[in-house]
Amino acid sequence: KIYVDDPVAGQVALQTRLKVGGRNALVAIRLKVDRGKIQEVEQLYDREIDDAAIPLLTTPVPVLTTDVPPGERASRDLLFRVANSYFDALEGDNGKIGAFADECVRHENGYRTVNNPPPGGRMMPAPFIPTADTEQGREMLAFSMLTCSEQIDTKTFAHMKRIRPRRALIIDEQKQTVATFPLFVHDGTSRNPQPGAPPGMILNLVTMETFGIRNGLIYHVEASPFVTLP
Repeated sequence: KIYVDDPVAGQVALQTRLKVGGRNALVAIRLKVDRGKIQEVEQLYDREIDDAAIPLLTTPVPVLTTDVPPGERASRDLLFRVANSYFDALEGDNGKIGAFADECVRHENGYRTVNNPPPGGRMMPAPFIPTADTEQGREMLAFSMLTCSEQIDTKTFAHMKRIRPRRALIIDEQKQTVATFPLFVHDGTSRNPQPGAPPGMILNLVTMETFGIRNGLIYHVEASPFVTLP
């Protein structure tokens, strides 16, 4: 369970794993409260969770759950800008735009997709682990070991046409975390088209992304669940 509590905005969000009908499911819930009453309820869920994802969906990383001493907390405004820098970097195909710590790690639906230790691991949110017996596999393993900033610099994410709206930035000043509910738009085009390459994905995706921030830098990104929309 990962809670992001924002009493200033009257919002709270939760990322969690549930058992639904005996099967693992990932769920994100957002509540908006005004004058003691719930005004909005939003829920995302994904029931297609592979057993390979469970190890990273059991205990949340401490940077998302630990209170930060008051004297070490960044301002609300800075937390807002740091979280947005992640999406700005993706839209700009430039990792330097993002306020990334060198050791930043991203989990997507329970898979570590960045900064994997050698010899590498998953590069995408799927049970599939590349092997080094093909050129493509070696490239995928190498990509999985890059930092958050380095991955964006490769322009691999240029098929993400835009990430708007970046809804409901929920800022937990006590834990120094920020929860977002962004919409990723993929319209089949790319900012970095390759000659002869097939069209890219044509779908929209909404998820909850939670950022663990320390000293003005992103140390962890927790993204789940992934809900695709036509």
